[in-house]
Amino acid sequence: MLSISRSLLMAGLATVAFLANAQGLPEYYPPSFDQTGIVNAARGGQLIIGAKAFSVDSNVRVHTPDTEFGSMGTVANGKEIGFNLDKRSNGGNRITEIWLLPEGTVVLP
Repeated sequence: MLSISRSLLMAGLATVAFLANAQGLPEYYPPSFDQTGIVNAARGGQLIIGAKAFSVDSNVRVHTPDTEFGSMGTVANGKEIGFNLDKRSNGGNRITEIWLLPEGTVVLP
């Protein structure tokens, strides 16, 4: 039973990785993110994504399809992003890494 679960998990991860590659994302993009969303506002060390406010770590790493290491200046209102959170601090609300995504990638509920 455990080997079947592992096989299904590996197949799912391979599918996600294939989809990421199919979208033309660079190899340094991970197959998944903690969360995705559309930036509604970026101000003072904080991002509003959807209706939720996230603090941004002072050492946040930003990645774009054009460059592995970008800057927060590329994270603007209306941008679609994938991001990872530091779950150890601030109630898991601190963004530590951001990937800019192509338009149409983020599916809203």
